[in-house]
Amino acid sequence: MRVFTWIVRTIVAGAVLMCVIMIGLAPQTVVTHFNSAGLADSFGSRWWLVMLPLLVVVTGEVMIKLARQKRRKLGLLQLPTLTGFEG
Repeated sequence: MRVFTWIVRTIVAGAVLMCVIMIGLAPQTVVTHFNSAGLADSFGSRWWLVMLPLLVVVTGEVMIKLARQKRRKLGLLQLPTLTGFEG
């Protein structure tokens, strides 16, 4: 479980770090949506770039919690390796 948690939180930390870098480099207005023809049709503040890492943080923590619950149910809480349902 520790390996799974470490992997998920490393990915989350990388996403948050990239977000901070991109917010600093982005212009004041960024494209938030493209239509089917590939043209920008929605714009927003550069702070919208925070949404993706926030989603990654929430999803990662939910996956860790679900994996812990499943391991507890199966009696595998102390197993240090990844199992099939975690990979």
